[in-house]
Amino acid sequence: MKTDNEIFQAVYKLFFRYGIKSLTMDDIARHLGISKKTLYKYVSDKTDLVSKIFLNFTPPHQPDTKTLEKASNAIEYFYIIYQAILENLKDFNPHIFYDLKRYYPSIYEKLRERRQNAIITNIKTNIIQGQEEGLYRQDINPDIIAEIHYYKSEALITNNYLNSGKHSVKEIFTQLFKYHIYAIVNDKGREIVKQIKFFEQ
Repeated sequence: MKTDNEIFQAVYKLFFRYGIKSLTMDDIARHLGISKKTLYKYVSDKTDLVSKIFLNFTPPHQPDTKTLEKASNAIEYFYIIYQAILENLKDFNPHIFYDLKRYYPSIYEKLRERRQNAIITNIKTNIIQGQEEGLYRQDINPDIIAEIHYYKSEALITNNYLNSGKHSVKEIFTQLFKYHIYAIVNDKGREIVKQIKFFEQ
């Protein structure tokens, strides 16, 4: 029998590839190669499944503590996070946020609040570290810049820009991170960005 983590990791990939609304519990069970009866041993219904995937499950490709500890400065730390996000955007279906907001609003709101707290806290901490290391500009306010970065990324989702088809999701987020990092580094930090080939894929 599959473990809880194996089930949720597989469903996570299904949701991010096909969206949430389009997949029935029968579809999910079939993709997993198990019976629907077996699937219901892990969750009570689809809402419970969606909740577990987005609120209780750690997505794949998240950098572990040991990997993050290898970063020698704030820019390298930010680079590791950036790479993990790009990896998670593979086979990403932008309709997933629309599905969440429309059909599972309470789950969407909890996820949004969690994302807000995590992004703002992490960006603020990273900026303070970079300033202490002499890599980020001293004339920027970590609190304000962290909030601006969060609201820019949130606007891409809520304004449905990811679904516009004008650019790939990967390119949109690459430009978002490029906009952010080049706005906060000083000359010394800019050299490190070039040395580690931050945006060269």
